[in-house]
Amino acid sequence: LLYIQVTRGEARRDHPFPADAQPTLVVTVRRFDFAARVPQQAVGVKVTSVTDQRWGRCDIKTVALLPNVLAKQTARLAGSFEAWFVSNDGVVAEGGSTNAWIVDAAGTVITHPLSARILPGIMRSSLLRLVHAAQIKVEERPFTLAEAQGAAEAFLTSTTAPCLGIVAIDGVQVADGKPGPVTRRLGELLWGEIERQTGSARLRLVRAYFAGGGGGIMSSVPSMPPAPCIIIGAPFLLIRDSIRARIARASATSALRSATDSFEGTEQRRLALV
Repeated sequence: LLYIQVTRGEARRDHPFPADAQPTLVVTVRRFDFAARVPQQAVGVKVTSVTDQRWGRCDIKTVALLPNVLAKQTARLAGSFEAWFVSNDGVVAEGGSTNAWIVDAAGTVITHPLSARILPGIMRSSLLRLVHAAQIKVEERPFTLAEAQGAAEAFLTSTTAPCLGIVAIDGVQVADGKPGPVTRRLGELLWGEIERQTGSARLRLVRAYFAGGGGGIMSSVPSMPPAPCIIIGAPFLLIRDSIRARIARASATSALRSATDSFEGTEQRRLALV
């Protein structure tokens, strides 16, 4: 997983923007084993709702994530995987670090439209592209917490949780309490795309396991190399050029330049950048 963080720079503590500060760029890379998500995809996860107390520009990802941190902690204490932000009128915006989805009785996939209320998730855009290509009906519209609890299916997406079915919301079971057929189909589409871009034998096993609903196929996985690092939906050239531009403006150190060169090398080794 590649994480890029850019701040306005270093300056004395004050509220107005400093006139002469140079941007600070931080790039980190860490390995993430997506095979660990497979058992969760098979059985589903729980969600706890919290009141949305965030600021008015949730579409901008900043380091000021206190409401998200508190929401995730609330979910953890409740025994849930994720927290859903719900407005005063009952509308579900998104999760603490995921996008929220439901499926209605007709099989239509529904998710909150892009707005200042949600972060435009990378996995969200990737899944929408795959859904349209598969000719699965999808609606980008607000939905309420009550609608989600009564939906045929519910699920969440993020870069580190490609497609996890939700089996309970605030203790209310969703449908039969298992990930539904549409959720499983969408998960298969995502794993297929990851496999296509990485050429990973490990991920082919993960996909087969997920499509087959479990079984013993994963017994052969531990002896294989860890899954490739994956960043779904981030165009490589866009990220590369963005890093170079920030480095140029910030007169960054040679270490940061090396990080960019290393990132280019990962693409040549089929580091997944969908």
